[in-house]
Amino acid sequence: MLILGGWALGNIGLGIAGMSTTTGSTYYFHQMNTAWNVVNVGIATAGYFFTKPQISSTTGSVANSLIDLENSLMLNTGLDVAYITAGIALIELSRNTAYSSPDRFRGFGLSLILQGAFLGVFDVYQYVIFHKKRKVFIESRFTSLQIEPIFNGLAIRF
Repeated sequence: MLILGGWALGNIGLGIAGMSTTTGSTYYFHQMNTAWNVVNVGIATAGYFFTKPQISSTTGSVANSLIDLENSLMLNTGLDVAYITAGIALIELSRNTAYSSPDRFRGFGLSLILQGAFLGVFDVYQYVIFHKKRKVFIESRFTSLQIEPIFNGLAIRF
């Protein structure tokens, strides 16, 4: 959440400065970056202060929680691709002279591509980290697994 928050605050600062010194599509690029990252600051703040790791003693529930997180990150990555695609579409729309504000379409499109690309890299990076942690967690729980015969059946020790 610190990475997302830092990215967001930097974009807001640069966006405000950029809006005060530019015009045309560059102005709209900075405007969209500022607005987009106000939302990111909210998400990062909520994620940092209001989510706590769930500690569980059962291997299955921890592994399932990590799998759920991985699935959420993959869904987010799909949304990131959608943001980039929407940005490309807006840039294409900006080339049509029938629209009254092609600069807005172009600036917003470029911003969506930048924000989608950052979030895509961020989500994939998080996915890789949590996937590795899940594998290590599960392997650490089952490396000492032993099955041995006892007088009336089998014993499983771990």
